Amino acid sequence: MENVLESLLGFILLMYMAGCVAAGVKVKPAAAPVLPSPTASPSVTGCANALALVKTLYDSNSAGQFDTSLALFTDDATFASWAQGINDHHMSELQLAGKDQIRTVLGQPGLVYTSGTPDVPFFKQSEVIVSGNQLTYMFRPDRLRPNGRQYNPYKVQVVFNGCKIKSLTVIELVTWL
Repeated sequence: MENVLESLLGFILLMYMAGCVAAGVKVKPAAAPVLPSPTASPSVTGCANALALVKTLYDSNSAGQFDTSLALFTDDATFASWAQGINDHHMSELQLAGKDQIRTVLGQPGLVYTSGTPDVPFFKQSEVIVSGNQLTYMFRPDRLRPNGRQYNPYKVQVVFNGCKIKSLTVIELVTWL
């Protein structure tokens, strides 16, 4: 919304200057507004580069470097996961606490970019929302199945304590139920 307002104000300023020039009034152009970089990482309370930290989590999980991944978590971190179908029906619920338990799921779908097997999608983060110390995003596949149906996307929620992951929730959104 902020970017839309900045763009609208810029357009109004441009129209005003064009009208002044057409009327013969000399106008000194104002400096262009500084807009946030489209690649800037969202910051959560207490962690300036939360999205980069999450990228490190996925990079290290995808490479099988689980000690690197675990170093990003608080000692008392929690992990929750489930598959969700229509009417918010939950299947395969999993609740874990502590790094030892979390280690067991780090290479699983929803926590890696791809499974590494041929002809499977690569997952990418999109629709990032930042609120306080929480980062929520979608983890979407880059292609459809050979039969034209969609691979299931994931909704991921990360709660931070400073620049450490306090809570991680991965929800597989089952598209065929």
